[in-house]
Amino acid sequence: MLEPGTVAPDFDLEDHTGARVRLSNYRGRPVVLWFFPGADPGRTLEGCAFRDRMSQFDARGVQVFGVSVETAEESAAFASKSRLGFPLLCDTDRAICVAYGALEGRDAPTSVQRISWLIGPRGEVVKAYSRVEAAAHAAEILRDL
Repeated sequence: MLEPGTVAPDFDLEDHTGARVRLSNYRGRPVVLWFFPGADPGRTLEGCAFRDRMSQFDARGVQVFGVSVETAEESAAFASKSRLGFPLLCDTDRAICVAYGALEGRDAPTSVQRISWLIGPRGEVVKAYSRVEAAAHAAEILRDL
C-alpha cells in the first residue's frame, strides 16, 4: 500500500466515454480514486452512493474517479445503468490497479480489491481506504475531507 505523504502514481487512462484522463491534470484539487471489481453487486451500491453525494464532492472541489479493469464499453453500460455522473477509468492492462494495490499483479487471478485513495491537491496520498463498506464509503470520505 502507498503511504500517506508519498506522491500518488500518475496515470493516463481512457474513461468510459473514450476521453483520456491524466491524474497530473488534476493538481490543485483533491481526487478520490475508487477501485472496484467488475460485475459485483457492491459496485452498484458504492457507485450510487458516490453519485448521490456528488454535489457534496463538487462543493469541496473533489474529483471522483471509479477505476476497474473493465473495457470502456462495459464501464459505459454500468455508468448508464446506474446513472453515474463521474468518469469510470478503464485500466484494462491492470497497471494502475497494481500500482495502487488493488491487484497483486497484472496476472493476478483475483478480482480488483474494493479500495479507495484520497489524493491531495499537490498529488500526494492523503489517505488509503483498504476496508470499505460499499454503501457508506462515500460518506466516510466526505467526513475525512
